[in-house]
Amino acid sequence: MTRALLLLALTAGVATPAGAQQQAPDSATLAAAGRLLTAMRSAETMEQVLTTSLAAQREAPTGLPPVFWDSLQARMRVQLPALVSRLREIYAERFTRQELDELTGIYSTPVGRKLARLNGDLTQAGMAAGQQWSAGIAQQLLGEMQEQGLIPR
Repeated sequence: MTRALLLLALTAGVATPAGAQQQAPDSATLAAAGRLLTAMRSAETMEQVLTTSLAAQREAPTGLPPVFWDSLQARMRVQLPALVSRLREIYAERFTRQELDELTGIYSTPVGRKLARLNGDLTQAGMAAGQQWSAGIAQQLLGEMQEQGLIPR
């Protein structure tokens, strides 16, 4: 059970589009996608979010020892380039080379660089806002269902 919950927690928000089958992108498009991911500071953002997410997981009552979390974080950091490589493929499958170059141009502007620099913080703040929002709705629903006798108090 703990293992299933851990897997669910670590993969929450990761979706695979149904029926997504595309032709393999050419090397120039892959290179353009790589330039975009670099301009977006994707690896830095992922590492920042990973660190924050794992810190929250450590606090959850999973029953797993601290050495597990330390080892998981270390392994994920080492294997982060493989994830970035996969993201490069994903972007190259969904955008043309011209679109990737245009997006890279946006991230090369002062405001684009600012967005890239703040993306990790924005992602974390958005996640926290979403958790707070959903907890509020769940708490309200729980109270209503308890008043209706559908859930014991």
